[in-house]
Amino acid sequence: MRLKTIITIILLLFFINVFSQNTKKIDKRAFNYYTQKEINDMPFYKIMQINYDFRNSYIIPKEMKHKINSKKIDVFKLGIYRKKNDNYKIDIGTLDEKITGKYIILKSQSEVAKIHQEIKEKYQKNN
Repeated sequence: MRLKTIITIILLLFFINVFSQNTKKIDKRAFNYYTQKEINDMPFYKIMQINYDFRNSYIIPKEMKHKINSKKIDVFKLGIYRKKNDNYKIDIGTLDEKITGKYIILKSQSEVAKIHQEIKEKYQKNN
């Protein structure tokens, strides 16, 4: 009886793990720009590119880490200020025409495009 229970639990954990690896997990901020249907229809690499944009396409300088909540940064809106080949320091209040004294550094368009291409190649090979 005990062995059956242990085997059942192991199998259950295995299937949960397999299912979660195939589930599209997108940053919650993406729902401000895409519908659930659009997200469901996206290839996995596109989801990973969007996640990169929201989580890693900018730098929070050391002196700002305790002042800025990275989960509240809307990099899609701030992204219009990206420079082609240079990183760009921007006040996070720019869109509201406010100077907050809190800033991030947007990675350059070329760096983001390079990472997007790497993500696409990585995940297209794995699918």
